[in-house]
Amino acid sequence: MTRIGVSLSVGYNDLEPQALKIFDVVQLMGGIPLVVLCTHSVLDPEGTNKVMELCHKYPDKIFPAIADSGSFSAAYLLGMQVAVEKGADFVISMDSDGAHDVCEIPKFIHEFTRGHEVVLASRVLPGGANKYPLQRRVVSRVATILANILLVPWSKRITDFSSGYEGLSRYVVQKLFKSYTPDTWISVVYGPYHLQNTELRLALLNSGYTIKEVPITYGVNKNGKPLKVGYLVQALLGFFRMVRWVLDQKSNKKG
Repeated sequence: MTRIGVSLSVGYNDLEPQALKIFDVVQLMGGIPLVVLCTHSVLDPEGTNKVMELCHKYPDKIFPAIADSGSFSAAYLLGMQVAVEKGADFVISMDSDGAHDVCEIPKFIHEFTRGHEVVLASRVLPGGANKYPLQRRVVSRVATILANILLVPWSKRITDFSSGYEGLSRYVVQKLFKSYTPDTWISVVYGPYHLQNTELRLALLNSGYTIKEVPITYGVNKNGKPLKVGYLVQALLGFFRMVRWVLDQKSNKKG
């Protein structure tokens, strides 16, 4: 049977019910579940304690991925690697705060069974939706438009560069993080958290992987809040660091 690892970025007040729901959903789809809980020991010591409590309670099913340096993005990326280390054939990475719906995990598993190795969520495909406030929706759309124009060739454009919620095969996780070591990622070194969603998609497209997008509804179990100006400035600076990285890569190839 296929082992499905689900990597959850800690931000949910009560993680245990969500982890148990993941077990049920994956098992109903015929997979063997394992859950990785991601957090940051320095930035979220309280969350780290919660994670360790659950890992001790379910030692064969729940595993910790605790970053101790960089931004919180480091924990997000570490979760996928830990899932593979624990034997996952495929990894689904998602937020645990209610923005991503556990009930949509079967969409990813279905695409895995069809042979896809990279499955990305989209809030703008037919059947998808973004229930967050207008400011958040506008920021997401603008980010995707800019990413498709400035980061990737037109032939590689995707519909949603910032959704989070992605599924990768074991092979892709291993190869990707060997080529793009997480401690060098812009989102890890500079932040902010969530920028890794765009950077991950850039790395996947730049590596030549075939992308399969699936529609999701974002914010089913969470009322999102508008982003603060400071966060937006930090995200914009991070984005233009990615643009500079892309330009440097092109220059190096020409040289």
